[in-house]
Amino acid sequence: AMNQPPLHLDAILETRLDWKFKIVPPHLYGLRLGDIASAALELGDEAFALPAALIRDDVLARNSTWMRRFLAHSGASIAPHGKTTMAPQLFQRQLDDGAWGLTAATPAHLRVYRRHGVQRIFYANQLIGLADILWVLDEMARDPAFDFYCLVDSEAGLERLRHAIALRPAARTLQVLLEVGASGGRTGV
Repeated sequence: AMNQPPLHLDAILETRLDWKFKIVPPHLYGLRLGDIASAALELGDEAFALPAALIRDDVLARNSTWMRRFLAHSGASIAPHGKTTMAPQLFQRQLDDGAWGLTAATPAHLRVYRRHGVQRIFYANQLIGLADILWVLDEMARDPAFDFYCLVDSEAGLERLRHAIALRPAARTLQVLLEVGASGGRTGV
């Protein structure tokens, strides 16, 4: 791994289950997330709202071993999409396994990642909303270790970034990657 500090996960275990948890049935509302293992639940008893994903630790461990070996052998750097699970415990596992960072797709993903201490994020979209751009600039100013990258997919998108930076000058350079497109295409510079 890239000497990234551990994510902030302890508070998650104190979270009480409620209607905001996608597959949690009402009879589990109020249970602490840290106590769910003691409830001896079975996916097959149909107490959960379906569809639901079952994550097996033995399979994750096997995948972790494979990923560590692959990265060591190939020299590749990866930034998996955390949006697939939105599970900070799995973010940590991916980082521990050598992920360079995590990829985000929405401003909400950015906020969840940062809330749990993810230090390197590739935002695989153009930052559009002024509030979202300013939030990223504020995070960069607040945390010098925050390593953020985003796409610029058009001249108009670049102008939106420039406008926000003029309102709140960046503490350091905003790292952007140019999305290259075809002339007259939907996106790309």
